[in-house]
Amino acid sequence: MSQVPIIAFGTTKGGSGKSTACVLVAGEIADRGENVLILDTDPQQTTMKWFERCQAAGQTPERIQVVPCLSEIALGDRLKALPQNGVVLIDTQGALTPALAIIASRADLIVVPSRATKTDVVEAAAFVKYTEHFRQDGVRLFLNSVDAIAMKTAVFKEAVSYIAEEQVPYFTTMLYQRPIYSDVNDNKGTLSTIKADPESVRKARANISALLAEILEELSDAGNAAAEVHETEAA
Repeated sequence: MSQVPIIAFGTTKGGSGKSTACVLVAGEIADRGENVLILDTDPQQTTMKWFERCQAAGQTPERIQVVPCLSEIALGDRLKALPQNGVVLIDTQGALTPALAIIASRADLIVVPSRATKTDVVEAAAFVKYTEHFRQDGVRLFLNSVDAIAMKTAVFKEAVSYIAEEQVPYFTTMLYQRPIYSDVNDNKGTLSTIKADPESVRKARANISALLAEILEELSDAGNAAAEVHETEAA
């Protein structure tokens, strides 16, 4: 096991909301008093750019550090020098690369976001299958940017059926499509610092908190004693 829990957000499908999910989960962990180190291995540097925009706007997130790791050497060096406490998140590149193979073998948990369509779920499931070359367990898909109305459509039901039929491991929590998530990703810090309708913030944080609870449970089941993030209800 790693000295701190390593959670990777990975998929090969573009537009899955991988980086946004990483940022939102990082914010919730930090808001609970834990230090978060995000390693951004994606050449697009979406997470790094979010952090820089937050700094420029005077909204630097407390207890969050983002570090670019754009080569296998840089990633390897960082993984050899992890902090002694907190949580490490990795925002991966959306492609099968040598760096992704390193991450798949080192992460304690790989979280795989997918849009709720069969096309997206099929590709996400293929990525889950790919990770089996490096690990036996600790990979979970979740549905991202889910529209409440779309949940009643055949497209959504087909995607969910595929997950069940192919026995793809998944989190039951879905992240819903919320404008506030895009606002956070633009430059406005975390859900706890954004200036927005309090009820919208409450619902958004409850949604992220539910996903984080499943993530922590999975880490606990894997025997990662370093996973000490408090599972208290978000305010």
